[in-house]
Amino acid sequence: MHFAFTQDQRLIREAIADVVGECTTVDHARHGANDDFDPVLWQRLAETGMLGVLVDTEQDGSGLGLVEVGCVLEVLGSALASGPYLPSSVVAASVLRGLPESVGLARLPAEIALGRRIVCPLLPVGPAGATIERRAGRATISGAFAPVLYGAQADLFLLAAHDAGRAEPTVLLLPCNVAGVDASDIATPDRSRRLACVRLDRVEVAAAQELPSAGPALAAAPRVAAAALAAEMLGGASRVLDLACDYARERQQFGQPIGRFQAIKHLLADDKVHLEGLRSLVYAALWHLDHTTPEAAALVAAAKACASDVCVRIASDAIQVFGAMGIAAESVPHLYLKRAQVDRSLFGSASHHYAALAADLAGARANQESAAAQPSSTGGDRS
Repeated sequence: MHFAFTQDQRLIREAIADVVGECTTVDHARHGANDDFDPVLWQRLAETGMLGVLVDTEQDGSGLGLVEVGCVLEVLGSALASGPYLPSSVVAASVLRGLPESVGLARLPAEIALGRRIVCPLLPVGPAGATIERRAGRATISGAFAPVLYGAQADLFLLAAHDAGRAEPTVLLLPCNVAGVDASDIATPDRSRRLACVRLDRVEVAAAQELPSAGPALAAAPRVAAAALAAEMLGGASRVLDLACDYARERQQFGQPIGRFQAIKHLLADDKVHLEGLRSLVYAALWHLDHTTPEAAALVAAAKACASDVCVRIASDAIQVFGAMGIAAESVPHLYLKRAQVDRSLFGSASHHYAALAADLAGARANQESAAAQPSSTGGDRS
């Protein structure tokens, strides 16, 4: 597949770069802030329509796709930007976009696009999750989810719960300010973002909070989240590699730039090769998710697994290029390493996605072998 950004996609990248350039995102990442996230950046994203990339035009959105989302996330990741863009404007918006109008969500997608509501999906990785218990006409939900991006700052939770009375999980849109909901921030090395542990303790559920026909859309959400995070990680890796290359040109040792030394030159060249391979994987995954192809699941797993390894490697190599300056905990390369270290555990670790990729490839091979073993309907010996 030959891939190149369209004119509109290039304009999106330029527009989001201008927005990010107006905000002190790296300073926020270095020192943290009293705010839950950068309010100036969030307001500018809403004003420029970036929060509604996946929201239909009838709901004040742009009606675009995941490749355009990848363009936005790559720039945000390059600047270590803070804010619930990924969980609310990407993952939640993608789920709500796939629901029929009969669900009756009124203006919720528009409120996401305008930055007035933050909807946080609760996506379990592994056996964790939530369960609905129905007794005497009452339904309550209990469970735990961690880590959750901006879980303590959300207005609504979107989740699927195991329901003993039904064959399929029940999808719910749950307010965050009701009794039994506890969302507490988790301390991480990455000060630029908020992660939380969300606990649900016998939270009462009304029938109006259930979203019928939402199961397939929410089932695809973990893949959307993983591919979107890989795009954000790609942006961070690209930026920190640029910083390392710039420093290698400027830093003088023995009368010449350190970038002329083979140890530095080959290190950065290898990182560039890994980065471009990751870029191809990320945008291939986003494109295939947009077009719901059979290859989408495998490409998403490959992209997130590759991002988990490559981004940590590039940030670590950048610290080596910077030397003693890079080792300092508050140095810019160190900030990118902290972000990469936290990102590699979100929405499935590298080992989780490598296992998923292996299972997908094994299933595809089994299907091919089964098809090859079937007798041909047109062939045969006519003698």
